[in-house]
Amino acid sequence: MSSLVSDVFYINQLSELKELSDHFLIFDKHLLTFDKAKQFIDTFTCSYAVEAGESLKDLSSFPQHMDKILEASKSLSFKNSKIIVMGGGTVGDFGGFVASTLKRGVPLIHIPTTWLAAIDSSHGGKTALNSGSYKNQIGSFYKAEKILIIKELLELNPENLKRQAWGEAFKMLLISIDTYADKNLWEQLPGLVEEKYKWVEKDPYEKLGDRQVLNLGHTLGHAFEVMHRLPHGWAVGQGLHFSLIWSEKKFDVDLSIQKKALERKIPMQQSEEGKSLLPLAQGLFKNLLLQDKKKVSHDEVNFVFINKSLKPEIKPVSFVEIMDEAIRQGWVEK
Repeated sequence: MSSLVSDVFYINQLSELKELSDHFLIFDKHLLTFDKAKQFIDTFTCSYAVEAGESLKDLSSFPQHMDKILEASKSLSFKNSKIIVMGGGTVGDFGGFVASTLKRGVPLIHIPTTWLAAIDSSHGGKTALNSGSYKNQIGSFYKAEKILIIKELLELNPENLKRQAWGEAFKMLLISIDTYADKNLWEQLPGLVEEKYKWVEKDPYEKLGDRQVLNLGHTLGHAFEVMHRLPHGWAVGQGLHFSLIWSEKKFDVDLSIQKKALERKIPMQQSEEGKSLLPLAQGLFKNLLLQDKKKVSHDEVNFVFINKSLKPEIKPVSFVEIMDEAIRQGWVEK
């Protein structure tokens, strides 16, 4: 079984990157508003600008993107060239899928430009597109040859993007690390990435179930992401609140320290703007559960809890159980 662990390099400034301009760049066009990012982008002779967001991952528009990419890259020989993907999570998902399918696979390098992508989505070899309301149901496992994490780029992120990243960061702290020190994200980044790769190595292609531990907080999180249009990391943070409270009930474990630490970063049942999140309708919530990739039967899904030993534990639970608990906690209407 081949590894999906990439070589990761932590770099302070874009100017330290050498000899990439002969490759093909897919990048978030928003980066052109930043002088240093634009200077780097302008060094590439062949590139393709995209608009970040879930619409970029729409399967129906993918053929048009590929036509334009083939036209923009026609002067390159992909026997000698790589695809460089520079952007956040949606750009990484899209660009990774392009690399995995173009010419039956072109070497890939990620340059994540958001904290969330640097912590989570650029690692682990997953690519994804959406089909209608079905999120991330089409994709591939495709390892990046390198992941270049540039401090200078990440520091361009506004505060709200940094707050969104704490959802995935705190997930890794919960499943792998016993401390909740209030360090900044750059200080914690190598440790968080290293811990993610430990789980990826155990089950790279999700055949054994171990890698599903990385879905802690995602079952309810994905539902709120879709229905309340929350950013992914913020939605995962809400899902973690749900998971911690249910874990306390299920395993008779005290997770008050963990809940308070999470609340400081992502307040429970609130949007980023501080507005209360209204409960979801039962029918909508059930329909979203039916789309869950962790589904093990027509009415069960694997759910990640934190057990008595403060370790992640995967247990199959019925949709009825999840619905009842979500109603009890106030996430879903009675």
